[in-house]
Amino acid sequence: MLRRFLRFCSIVVPVVVSIAMLVGMWRDHREWLVLDAKIAKYESAIGRLDVTTESRMHLIYSDPGQPDRYQWRGHLPANQSWRLSWRIAGKDADYTQVSSTNSEDFFPRVRIDDDGSEMSLHVLIVGKGMSQRIGAATADLLRKYRDQLVIEVIAETETEDYPVDQIVSLLKIRLPESLRQDVVDQFGKFAWQVTDNGTLVHLRLGTDQALEAEEKSEAESDE
Repeated sequence: MLRRFLRFCSIVVPVVVSIAMLVGMWRDHREWLVLDAKIAKYESAIGRLDVTTESRMHLIYSDPGQPDRYQWRGHLPANQSWRLSWRIAGKDADYTQVSSTNSEDFFPRVRIDDDGSEMSLHVLIVGKGMSQRIGAATADLLRKYRDQLVIEVIAETETEDYPVDQIVSLLKIRLPESLRQDVVDQFGKFAWQVTDNGTLVHLRLGTDQALEAEEKSEAESDE
């Protein structure tokens, strides 16, 4: 009797263990499939960022699918102080601070709002946002030539990487050269220069050190 029982156990126990292992593997596989689906959904919304070198900036543009909306996903090297700096035609440059004490993702988003009487630029990073009114003359240009504006965004199709000391133009909204005379006729002979050769909105990313060095150089060249 005991011998039959031991023989029974020697057959059944491995089968039960094998079934348990298969069930566990199936559950793990199902969990991985769910996780992969969540990652794919996440990356489709904010872009797939491939970081190859931790010590370099990495950026990719993620189209939000709405007009006048722009967003990126980025990696900033650790222990640096960064700025998102923007310049609107006819106004001095302004910026918002981005601290990076650890190497991590960041998600800058930009939108331009227009209620018909006033237009404004909004820059948003997690936990921080800045807004600036767009001057009437520049707003008129943006409205009048809306369908002809040239919009340049960086890293539009795949991750691009840059050295830490480089200032990167994330977004540039400008008028085409063909409209130079129209702008001059409507807004005066200095209008094209005021818009920095047609650039109406310019958003850039760089370290404090790099942007301050550029500002100092520009101030010296103006003297």
